[in-house]
Amino acid sequence: MASTATSDELEDALQHFQKTLTAEQKNQLKAINAIPDADAVVSFTTELDNRNAERRSRGVATRLHRFLESIQQFSTIVDTFVSSKPSVAALVWGSIKFALLAAANFSSYFDKISALLMRIGKHCPRFTEYQLLYGTSVGLRTALCSFYATIVAFCRHAVVVFQRSGFLHLAKSFLNSFEADFGPFESQIDSKSKDVKEEIRLASIKAAYQDQQLQVIERKEQSISRKMLRLFSSKRWILLLKKAGSGD
Repeated sequence: MASTATSDELEDALQHFQKTLTAEQKNQLKAINAIPDADAVVSFTTELDNRNAERRSRGVATRLHRFLESIQQFSTIVDTFVSSKPSVAALVWGSIKFALLAAANFSSYFDKISALLMRIGKHCPRFTEYQLLYGTSVGLRTALCSFYATIVAFCRHAVVVFQRSGFLHLAKSFLNSFEADFGPFESQIDSKSKDVKEEIRLASIKAAYQDQQLQVIERKEQSISRKMLRLFSSKRWILLLKKAGSGD
C-alpha cells in the first residue's frame, strides 16, 4: 500500500523544513523526533504550559489539544503508506513540536502562533472520519499529505522568523504584520481541509457502493446455496420414495 506519489508534497515540505535549520537546530530536531503515542499530546501541552507558567499565555497550550491531536493521529498512520526514511511520522510531529517550542520563548509571539493554530485546529481532519477509508483511497491519502504538508510549511515559516537578524528588535513591527505574514497559510489550510473533506465524501460513497455490491453478491450466493440445497433435498426425497415404492 506504500506509495511515494501520494506523499511527495509532504516529504518535500519536511525536507525544506530541515534545510532551514542550522546544524544546532537539526540536532535539537533529532532529539525530539519520535513517533507520538496517545500520551504525547498531553505530555507536550503540559511542557508548553510549564514553559509559560509565569506569562499571560499560560494555559493557551491546552487549547491546542485538538490541533496537536490531529497531528498525532495522522502520525500513527502516515508511515503505512509512505516508504521513506527517516520516519515521516516522527518528522511531522518533530517539526510541529520544534516550531512551538521555539515560539514558546517569546510570549507575545507564542500567543499569536497558538491563537492561529487553534483556528487551524478547527479545520484539521478528524481521524474517525478517515481511518477506515484512507487505506483504499489514493485521493484521500494524497489530500491528507497535502494538508499536513501545508502545516509543516507554516511551521517552517515560523522558524524562519526567528532566524531573521535582529528579531527581538523588530518584534513589535513583526507582531503588527502577523496576519499579513501568516494569513495566507490559514487560507491555504482552509482550502486543503475542504479537499480532504471532499475526498472523504467520495471515498465514503465508493465504500458504500462496494459494500452494497458485496451484499448483492452475498445474497446471490446465498440464494444459489438455498436452491442447491432444495434441489438436493428434492432429489433425495425422490430417491427415497422410489426406494420405498419398489419395496426394497
